[in-house]
Amino acid sequence: MTSELNLEDAAFITRPLSQGLGAVGVGVCELDGEGRVEWLSHHAAKLFGTTVEAAVGQSLTELMAHAERSALPLRLVHPGPRLAFVVEDLDRGGVLAQLKLNHAAVEAAANSIVIADSDGLIQYVNPAFCLMTGYSKAEAVGRHTRLLKSGHQDREFYEVLWATLLSGATWHGTLINRRKDGSTYTEESTITPIMSSGHPTHFIAVKRDVTEQRRLEAAALRSERLGVVGELAVSVAHDLANVLAPVVSTVSFLKDEDTTALERAEAITDLEDGARRATAMVRQLVDFARGGIGLRAAIQTTRLTRTYAEQLRRAMPKRVTFEVLVKDDLPVLVADSLQLYQVLLNLCVNAADAMPTGGVLVLAASVLERDGATFVEFTVSDTGTGIEPRVLPHVFEPFYTTKEPGQGTGLGLPTVKRVAEAHGGSVTVKSTLGQGSTFSVCFPAGP
Repeated sequence: MTSELNLEDAAFITRPLSQGLGAVGVGVCELDGEGRVEWLSHHAAKLFGTTVEAAVGQSLTELMAHAERSALPLRLVHPGPRLAFVVEDLDRGGVLAQLKLNHAAVEAAANSIVIADSDGLIQYVNPAFCLMTGYSKAEAVGRHTRLLKSGHQDREFYEVLWATLLSGATWHGTLINRRKDGSTYTEESTITPIMSSGHPTHFIAVKRDVTEQRRLEAAALRSERLGVVGELAVSVAHDLANVLAPVVSTVSFLKDEDTTALERAEAITDLEDGARRATAMVRQLVDFARGGIGLRAAIQTTRLTRTYAEQLRRAMPKRVTFEVLVKDDLPVLVADSLQLYQVLLNLCVNAADAMPTGGVLVLAASVLERDGATFVEFTVSDTGTGIEPRVLPHVFEPFYTTKEPGQGTGLGLPTVKRVAEAHGGSVTVKSTLGQGSTFSVCFPAGP
């Protein structure tokens, strides 16, 4: 209120009104022609740290200097030749200056920053947001955050996102959004709720356009994979030849009229087995070369893992005792369910192969808290031969395998590693020679 006053003469302010201004924190001083105090309100004297009697006759400059020496935070508002207002400077410690600096930093930030209210209506955007999306501040403020929705994320994705925020947790993830001109872009986003009395009042999102970065990474990764595939094509061809050779001989055997019905049945079984292994080799090689991230959606982790476990149980050889330990109420995962099955299948097949004379295979799923984040940890343990120390550092390298020729391409574990890392997770292994191995794969919970 006082900052809008611009009074040049004391006649405009009566002394009763001056005392009334004290009730709202404003002190009034009447000055003579030399700038000395002729009269001041009680609130002005209080702000100066003195009394009315002691202040009368002193210059306004002296009173302000005394206040500064006494560390009294005061500020003059529109001082005039006959009248001056004094107020308490609430910007103690330079709070306002710091706020101005913070605002300037947000405005100059390279990352897009958006503040929305609890209903998702945009309250603030910085210039980087405008540059990234093509929307001006006037076009964005007041509109819902779905302004950027591209349709690339399904309803379940947003349900998980909002459930995370409404619980008071910070959401980290990647979205494909749409600019004003209709083009899409990929952004990494961190959204933090501002909570009050257990409920969010605002959401602050810090976003980074990673479209070009992801394109270059995908191109580099694809080039690397294709280079590895080219270099080791001879090795793969050798494995396929070893698989297909028995197939060819079996066909010749079936043509022999002297073979019995039992021999024919056994030969057909061998033929099917060889064809399946050859097909699996080719499919795994193609999948590894493509390196796609798959189609991701929110999945009910407990239910899906138990379903997969039953499918895997039926695929295990009879010599293996298959145990399942899946915790109830595992967090939701946003993942490619087929790739998750591929991970568990590869680990379980390797575990079974490590127990040629039989043993126990345990598939488990539980919650893991690490570095302030929540993960779902899948572990596959066996009581097999274990992995030699010299081999252990190489198990995730493409085409590295200790299996007999024709029994594998060495792409199973590299595929597990690729899928885990593409989902923001990781894979580790512990092994003791002669006692068995445990592989652990972690997927971040939520988006």
